Amino acid sequence: MVAIGRMLMSDPKILLLDEPSDALAPVMVETVVKALLELRRRGASLLLVEQRIDVAVRICDPLYIMTHGEIVEEMSPHTVEREGVGIINKYLG
Repeated sequence: MVAIGRMLMSDPKILLLDEPSDALAPVMVETVVKALLELRRRGASLLLVEQRIDVAVRICDPLYIMTHGEIVEEMSPHTVEREGVGIINKYLG
C-alpha cells in the first residue's frame, strides 16, 4: 500500500504493479482493487502482474497469460470468467 502511494505522488500516466494483492488480508485486497479501479476510471493505465485471477479479471482488459516468460494467450475478462478453472488447469496444470 505504501509503495502504491509513493508511486501515485509522481502523477504517473502508467502504473506498473507486481502482485499488489500479495500477502494482503482479503479486506485489504478489496481496498486495493477498488483503488486501482478508481485510478482506471480517472484515466490511468495499469500494467498488472497478478496470480490471483479473480483480482486480474476485475481490473484488467485485456488479460495476457504468460508462461516461461512468453505471452501464450490474450483474452478478455469475459472469456476468463466463462472458461474458469479450465484456463487455470491448462496453464498451471
